[in-house]
Amino acid sequence: MLKKIKRCERKGSESVTEEKCAVLFSTTVGLSPGGTTMRLQVLSLPIVVIVHGNQDNNAKATVLWDNAFSEIERVPFVVAERVPWEKMCDTLNLKFMAEVQTTKGLLKEHYFFLAQKIFNDHSATLEDFQSRSISWAQFNKEILPGRGFTFWQWFDGVLDLTKRCLKSYWSDRLIVGFISKQYVCKLLSTEPEGTFLLRFSDSEIGGVTIAYVTRGKDGELGRAVGPWGGTDVGR
Repeated sequence: MLKKIKRCERKGSESVTEEKCAVLFSTTVGLSPGGTTMRLQVLSLPIVVIVHGNQDNNAKATVLWDNAFSEIERVPFVVAERVPWEKMCDTLNLKFMAEVQTTKGLLKEHYFFLAQKIFNDHSATLEDFQSRSISWAQFNKEILPGRGFTFWQWFDGVLDLTKRCLKSYWSDRLIVGFISKQYVCKLLSTEPEGTFLLRFSDSEIGGVTIAYVTRGKDGELGRAVGPWGGTDVGR
């Protein structure tokens, strides 16, 4: 059990949850004949020491970024501040599948939506995003426009909701999930009354919204109810 830790001096806007530590494993091996001894040491992968549960989300972001984008040969714990968007897509996909414990990963249209969200750009094409890079600040320091949370905080909420309440539906491809509100309207505009889909909420962490088609006096109208959080979905 860790009882005491000496914090390092942080740089600029660096927070406690960005401070990486490691466990040093050490042992002495005796070789015979001759009685030669060798002392072996190795560092663990980076860990982040937190004192409260509300720091867990940001600590996980630090560990994920380091594990995904650090070089094997490096000065501890130096890691790139900016990485290609394609690499980030691979990382998000692996994280999603591992966390939710599903064999159904993210699709191209999901990556497109995620790129629009993190870059705040709705005019670029999928090919345009593939040539871009993403910074650590965009991933988990800068607040998303019009929201009170970062991209990672939102994505981690989706992971938690899907893992706890929607795993079987996602694995059966019954949830669209990663789709913009604008594209939902376009997608449902030609569908018959009663058609609905589930999308992850943009405005609430760990929320899901149901968009559906209903027929009014002036024709078919698309509507949405929610968002609902994990507590509501689990009932």
